[in-house]
Amino acid sequence: MEGSGPFVRKKIPLNLANRAVWAVLQECDSLRLPRVALTYELPDCFVAVYDFVPGNTLESLVAARGRLPVDEAVQAVQDVCEALADMHAHGMVHCDVAPANVIIAADGAHLIDFGIAKFEFQKSSDDVARFGTWGLPRPNSTGSPLRMCAVMCIPFHKCWGIC
Repeated sequence: MEGSGPFVRKKIPLNLANRAVWAVLQECDSLRLPRVALTYELPDCFVAVYDFVPGNTLESLVAARGRLPVDEAVQAVQDVCEALADMHAHGMVHCDVAPANVIIAADGAHLIDFGIAKFEFQKSSDDVARFGTWGLPRPNSTGSPLRMCAVMCIPFHKCWGIC
């Protein structure tokens, strides 16, 4: 890690940490996902260290600027779909796709906050409902036919103000 950075150090309580998700994230190729540099445990938490992506969340960008132009919103959704496709190809689901979990950087949108991400075969826990973004569906935590519903809430609800 010497000579690189800056980094984000995400601390997750031990009882909520899904270590396998962070290990598999290291295998993902999408530039729209965090580049995990290191993971380790402290006595009270699991720590994931990954590249910092400079930019604003989609939520704060829309709050400051208002509705995004259609082409910017479409590009953001395409970028998030790229990230999700890579995750899903590795058997993972994010469980909290929301405008607050999308960073808009100079090179496009990046999906962040994998605190409640899990594998498709894992049973959903109460943590998904308790820690997810209130007011947005988390169908990508339950099964493939509904996954894209959460992604579509990004442009409709936050970018274009339709919902």
